[in-house]
Amino acid sequence: MADRYHLGRRLQVRGDLMIRVPKLKWKFGIFTKILLTILGFLIVSTLTLALVFNWFFRGDLLNSHRDQDLRQLKDITNYIEQAYVEGWSKNAVYAGLSLVVPKEMRSLYLFDRKTGKVILRIANENRADLQPDPNLIREVIRDTEMTQSKYIIDKEDGKEMFTAGSVLINGKPKWTVVVISRAFQADFSRFHSRMLMAICVTLIVSFIFTLILSRQLTRRVKQLTEATQAIARGNFKPFIPLKSKDELGELASTVQQMAHDLEGVDRMRKDFIANVSHDLRSPLTSMNGYMEAILDGTVPEQRMKHYLRIVKDLNTRLIRLVNDLLDMSKIDNGQLEMQFRPFNVTETIRKVLASMEPQFVNHQVIFRVYPKSGLVSEGEAEDIEVYGDPDRIKQVLTNLIQNAIEFSPDGKPILVDLIASDQAVIIVKDYGIGMEKEQLERVWDRFYKADQARTRRNGTGIGLSIVKTIIERHGTTIQVESELGEGTQFTFALPYASHSDS
Repeated sequence: MADRYHLGRRLQVRGDLMIRVPKLKWKFGIFTKILLTILGFLIVSTLTLALVFNWFFRGDLLNSHRDQDLRQLKDITNYIEQAYVEGWSKNAVYAGLSLVVPKEMRSLYLFDRKTGKVILRIANENRADLQPDPNLIREVIRDTEMTQSKYIIDKEDGKEMFTAGSVLINGKPKWTVVVISRAFQADFSRFHSRMLMAICVTLIVSFIFTLILSRQLTRRVKQLTEATQAIARGNFKPFIPLKSKDELGELASTVQQMAHDLEGVDRMRKDFIANVSHDLRSPLTSMNGYMEAILDGTVPEQRMKHYLRIVKDLNTRLIRLVNDLLDMSKIDNGQLEMQFRPFNVTETIRKVLASMEPQFVNHQVIFRVYPKSGLVSEGEAEDIEVYGDPDRIKQVLTNLIQNAIEFSPDGKPILVDLIASDQAVIIVKDYGIGMEKEQLERVWDRFYKADQARTRRNGTGIGLSIVKTIIERHGTTIQVESELGEGTQFTFALPYASHSDS
C-alpha cells in the first residue's frame, strides 16, 4: 500500500482501488462564537483588572513594608544604643535581637564603621539572598550622609529591602546596622498566589456559566431553525418555544405569526389554483360542447345564435379571468400602468352598465346621480368630470357590480349612486347576503372568498384586491360596509378634474 498526500487530502491507493478521505472541517457555529467571545471578554477584563490591582497593591504594600522596616531599624538602633549605655553583654544583645529578626525572613548585621568588620550577625547560612553585598556594605559605611541621618533605605529592588542606619554613641556614628528583609517579597508572592487562585476560580465559574448560557441561547436558536425548516417543508404548525419575553421570544412569536400567515396564504393558494382550474375548465368544456354540437348539426339553425351568444359570454368570462391574473402579476412586479386624464365619470358608469346589461336578467340595476343641485330625474344627464384612469375605473366598477350580482339573490335591486360632494363619490350597494365582521376584515385579501357556498359561481378571489390597488393608485381609499343578511356597500371617491389637469 502506498500513501499519497495532495492539498490536505489523503489518497490511499491499493492496486486499482483509490479511496478519497475528505478533510474534516471544524464548524465554527454560533455556540462556539458566543462561547469564545464571552470567554475572551472575561479573560481580557479579568487580566486587566488583575494588572491594575497588582500595580496599586504593590505600591501600597511596598510603602507599608518600607515604613515597617524603618520603624524596626529605629527600634534596633535604639536597642543597641541602650544596651551599650547599660553595659549589656554581646550574648544578651544577640538574644534580644533574635526575637525580632526571624532568620527565614530577615538578616541583621552590625558593622564597625572604622574597620568594616562584622561585630554582630543574625542570619541563616542557607539563605544566600539574605547575605550582604560587600561592595554595598563598603558604600554604606563610607556614605557621609550616615553621619547626618540616623537611618536610610539604601536598596529596594522588589526582592530584598536593604535598610541601613547608624548607631550613635555619644552623638557620633560608631556602628552601622544593616537589615536585609524579604518580607515584602513573601507577602507579595502570597498575594499573587491567592489572586491567581481567585482568577482561576473566576474563569472556571465563568466558563461553566458561559457554557450554560451559550447552550441555552443556541438551543433556542436551533429550535427556531428547526421550526423554520419545518415551515419550509410545509409544516405550518411546528413546535416554537414562546416562554421568554426577550428578543428571541419576540423572534419566536414572529416566526409563529409568519407560519400562521403562510398557512393562510398556502390555503388560499391551493383554493386559488382549484378555483382557477375550475373557472378555466368549466367554460372551456361548455364552449367545446356547444361548438361540437353546432359543427355536428345537433343544434337547430334557429337556435344557433343563442348558443353562439352563450359561447361569447363564456369567452368574455375567460378573458376577464385572464386579465385579472395579468393585472395581479403586474401589481406584484410594480408594472401596473395608469393613464390619468380628465373624463366624464357619469358617461363611464353608463357605458359599464350598458356593457353588462345581459347579466341583469335577474336583477334591477338602478343608477342614480346626485349633483350639487339635487337628484337628477330619470332620463336627465348630469356630466361630472373627474381626474383618473377611465379604463381602470371601468374595471373597478365592473368588479364591484359583478360582485354585487354574485352575492345577491334573484330579484334584489343593485344601486349605483354618483354623488357630487367635495369629491365625486361612487357607491355600489346590493341587498344580498352580506358579510360577517371576520369576513369584512379579510375582504381585501388576495384569494379570499367570503362565502363559497352561497355565491352563484366560484371566483378566484382576486377581483377586490385589484380594485383596492387601483383605487389607492388614484390617491384615495375605498370603504366597505356590510351586515349579514342586509347587503353590502362599497364607497370610493375621485377628485374633480381641473383646467390644469386638461
